[in-house]
Amino acid sequence: MDIEFVPDTDGSTLRFRQLSGSLKDYRGRWCVAPRGSGGGEGSLITYRARARMRYPVPGFVARY
Repeated sequence: MDIEFVPDTDGSTLRFRQLSGSLKDYRGRWCVAPRGSGGGEGSLITYRARARMRYPVPGFVARY
């Protein structure tokens, strides 16, 4: 599977999408934000993805 990564202009989000592979569509993003208001409390990383299969798959198989 080949994946392309594209950073947003704000610098806190990294988007990705599948260029080739066995899935019909696979794309998503990672977002990084400061944790807490005082600073120095770490970072919050959020990951979101969407995958679509080329063929129908029963729900119990697709969950992991």
